[in-house]
Amino acid sequence: MAYKEISDDLWVKIEPLLEQFKRKKSGGSKPLDFRVILNAIFYVLTCYGAKSTVHEHFQRWVAAGIFSKIFQLALEEYDELEGIAWEWQMMDGLLVQAPVRGQALCLSEESLGRNPTDRGRSGSKVHLHVDQQGIPIGIIVVGANVHDSCLISPTIESDSISRPEASLAGADP
Repeated sequence: MAYKEISDDLWVKIEPLLEQFKRKKSGGSKPLDFRVILNAIFYVLTCYGAKSTVHEHFQRWVAAGIFSKIFQLALEEYDELEGIAWEWQMMDGLLVQAPVRGQALCLSEESLGRNPTDRGRSGSKVHLHVDQQGIPIGIIVVGANVHDSCLISPTIESDSISRPEASLAGADP
């Protein structure tokens, strides 16, 4: 079934219903148009099928490493079209609390560890390596109990694209 966007006639009727959700304060990034958001919601509801089927495929693809391969293909395509800006890079991490607590099997399979800054609750740490344009080039997920200083080399080694050979400034070709 092909999805068609909300018609202008229908939008005229829907828009007043969403008026109460408009941002009252200024500042921050420009808000996304409500019509775009509603189109996205309807698209998802009509086009993706049963959530159990989608989730089953998602789980199988994660286990097979498909998303890592998709990430690598997308990054290679970006590099061909725009080029990775290698002049400088940045790395940062984030802590995420786990929805499960204390289940040993889940802890090992889901890269979870006891978070020392959150009363020992299970959690994960995500470290991301980006180029100077903010394009992700490497990512790792580990337990929250792994210190950031131990994640520098593994994060750089997780890069999904090869770094070009370094050139020496002023060297003869």
